[in-house]
Amino acid sequence: AVHINDASVGTVEEQWDLRRALPLENGIIDVPHILNNLKRAGFCGNITIEALDPWREKFASMELKDVMKTLADSYNECIKDI
Repeated sequence: AVHINDASVGTVEEQWDLRRALPLENGIIDVPHILNNLKRAGFCGNITIEALDPWREKFASMELKDVMKTLADSYNECIKDI
């Protein structure tokens, strides 16, 4: 399985474990490039958006359908050119 997300804005030294953005949110981690490389290598396993804080906090106050739409939109944006 592969877990995808984006890094928080800031330097490497400012990165906190478990503080992440949704894929492509900040453009720090090139998720489409990673997924494309996995596809070329024959990967066919699960891909999970790892929604950590602050998104985990935001999702807690959202309706489930809105959470699912947000995650689906993020995933679909990552794979649109693959």
